[in-house]
Amino acid sequence: MNSSLSISGLIKSGKRKISAITGKRDNDKGDGIESSPEDELVYAFKNATKIILHENDLLKANNFVGYKADVEKKVAAFQGLSECLKAYKQRPVSSAEDPSPVLKEAIKEFNETAEVNRALLSQSIRSQNIVLELIIQSATQDASVGYNAKGGRDFDKSRLAISLRPKV
Repeated sequence: MNSSLSISGLIKSGKRKISAITGKRDNDKGDGIESSPEDELVYAFKNATKIILHENDLLKANNFVGYKADVEKKVAAFQGLSECLKAYKQRPVSSAEDPSPVLKEAIKEFNETAEVNRALLSQSIRSQNIVLELIIQSATQDASVGYNAKGGRDFDKSRLAISLRPKV
């Protein structure tokens, strides 16, 4: 069951049942525990945090294939989180009501995990840029060496342009 899709569908109906949000089935009587927008927001933050933690593990292992496969899950989780934030902001609330300690903790954990994720993504991008620079440098060096009229190796600028343009 895609949890972010169930959240977005449930938000439109007013009160939701926690069992539907978490993916657990109600018993036959349909007496699942009703949740508030704050409960849903806590769940959405925890779900997004779980996905980011998994992404962090993949980035640490340089598993870019696994990372690419999980991008859709991350997008869906963030869409669900966004919808839960909207519902939370639109809830009827007194001006004195603060977020619960549970929500504050979920937000704190999400922010800490997201900060590690930013650092890992930045490191990954830097590493990939270095690899690309090395590949381009190697290709330009190989392509720029040719032979002169006497049969010796020589610098050939015309081959350099061809090697960097794959459509030529």
